[in-house]
Amino acid sequence: MAVKLGVTQQTYQVLESAPERVTVERLFRVLSVLGVKWVLPRSCGHF
Repeated sequence: MAVKLGVTQQTYQVLESAPERVTVERLFRVLSVLGVKWVLPRSCGHF
């Protein structure tokens, strides 16, 4: 996984051991590597 993300194993280990410290950018990279697709609903006019 570290190789697919383009980070060192040590960096990925930190991500796994302290997920609360992960950046949004890195989170989206991980999700992308895992093949997760995000679908945002259209606004219902509540905002």
